[in-house]
Amino acid sequence: MRGNVKAIKALDWLANAMAFLAGVITLAVTFLITASVVSRITGGSGLPWVLELTEYALVYICFLSVPWILQQNGHVRVDFVLERIRKRSDAAYRYMQIVTDIAIAIICILMAVYGIKIVSSLWQRHVIISSILNWPKAPIIIIIPIGFIVMATQLVRVNIERERKRRLTAVAPAEREEPK
Repeated sequence: MRGNVKAIKALDWLANAMAFLAGVITLAVTFLITASVVSRITGGSGLPWVLELTEYALVYICFLSVPWILQQNGHVRVDFVLERIRKRSDAAYRYMQIVTDIAIAIICILMAVYGIKIVSSLWQRHVIISSILNWPKAPIIIIIPIGFIVMATQLVRVNIERERKRRLTAVAPAEREEPK
């Protein structure tokens, strides 16, 4: 059990660190856009590379923040369907949550595997993005498979914790009853 606690703490740390990095990138992009606008207002030509950097940053912000959002159980769900199922059967509701999260985790793993193949190919071929910055493409999109791997792990973890809490709450009332 101790290994599970260490793994959960490591995953929490990773998700928090990724979210913090997403916040830092967001703050940096905000300052860069502001600097570009001020440069134009004061008669300069602006910072033409800021738009391109912002586009790359948005990908990083997305894939760095999603694992933390999953950790907080803040992701979007189609609640109206789940709530209708919950009204009819708690067991069916729990089953749908598990099936949905596992299906999404499988999709995340498939996307990660495919993303790793693409990044590897781009790296081997030394693909450069023809633009103002002329950066290699692989380091820019490597966050996509990394994000999908951490997302899949978070989805599995959220399901395990939800099931553990459900079992604890189901057992707790029975343990509280005193023998007659």
